[in-house]
Amino acid sequence: PEAQLDRFFMKLSLGYLDANTESQMLLNLGRAHPIDALTTVADGTRLPALARQVWDVHVDDTVRNYIVRLTISSRAHTDLALGASPRGSLALYRGCQAYAAIQGRDYVLPDDVKLLTPVILSHRCIVHPESGLRGATANSIIASILQDTELDIGELE
Repeated sequence: PEAQLDRFFMKLSLGYLDANTESQMLLNLGRAHPIDALTTVADGTRLPALARQVWDVHVDDTVRNYIVRLTISSRAHTDLALGASPRGSLALYRGCQAYAAIQGRDYVLPDDVKLLTPVILSHRCIVHPESGLRGATANSIIASILQDTELDIGELE
């Protein structure tokens, strides 16, 4: 099961709709299915160019090293039986590149890493049963790793 979870790019939790939004959804679905109103946003010929654009997003060495340190910290964390694999590092790296491209940037920010780490790494980590009994979750552990791992910008000249 762990290897299977590692193959999912990210895990999002959308939660429930509030009562007004859910009521509006029911009203809208009573009239027509939303899929009928969908329009094309990109065709298949454009997708390879978009993928190349993501790969061209610059990741500074300090940001790349930050990603590696976060992932390695998950492997060494005492509350985790299993930390994020190298596949997790790669997913976080590519996810940050894609997020930066969506934001219209050609570079990744440390804040991109902080934003995406919980949704890309948490589901890849297995909490020790004893730690789980104490209330630890993969999300809370990843949050503490993020809090404890500083971005190393090296020496300033």
